[in-house]
Amino acid sequence: MDEYNWKWKWTDIASDAQSRFDMPLLYRVVAESIEKPGLLKWRRHGIGCLQAYLLEDAAQEIRVHIWHPDIARAGIAEHGDVHDHRFTLISSVLVGALEHTEVDIIEDPEGEYRMYEVVHAREDLGARYEVVPGPLRYVMGQPNQAPEWYRLVRRPGIIDAGTAYRFHRGAYHCSKPRGFTITLVTKTDQIAKKARIIAKPEPVHAFEPDDPFDMAPYIERAVEELRTTGAQL
Repeated sequence: MDEYNWKWKWTDIASDAQSRFDMPLLYRVVAESIEKPGLLKWRRHGIGCLQAYLLEDAAQEIRVHIWHPDIARAGIAEHGDVHDHRFTLISSVLVGALEHTEVDIIEDPEGEYRMYEVVHAREDLGARYEVVPGPLRYVMGQPNQAPEWYRLVRRPGIIDAGTAYRFHRGAYHCSKPRGFTITLVTKTDQIAKKARIIAKPEPVHAFEPDDPFDMAPYIERAVEELRTTGAQL
């Protein structure tokens, strides 16, 4: 695949593979896309994955995620990594398994979590979280808009390789891998807004500019895993 026509060919091949259930072809194309030097721009997400766009600036964007527990930033799980998205996503697990937990947030003055907003990483990788104030109320006749506290109700599940799930824009969830995992994410229905994070005070930030983390070993392993798994289908 030459670089000039790569996006068009990716769209055609991916659509054709999915329509014919030609999963070995899909695995091979993803592996070749990852392997091509300089084609993908990777970033580290602190929840435990590397992210790169296979198709961008389209009505349906496609992203590949490489997951491993060692990719997560220290302390992010303890402080809280529950979040929503400004788009609806369909995530297909190609390799490994993902622990996917849907989360309800409930206002509770004795809760230990707060809501934060953040500019999406593509616009500003170094954006910091900002506390979202609660609804405006009046105390002794005076306006009071102190930040609210929340508690979480979790509904955990496991998404195994060969399985896909849809998660709607604005809903809250968190994900973590069971060992080395690769997912393919299709983004639709995207709107211009800030994403929201539910975390304890002083949360660990998911993205850091000039991150020194060595991504190369995980990217190389992803190519190997995709080729091996695709050949077995």
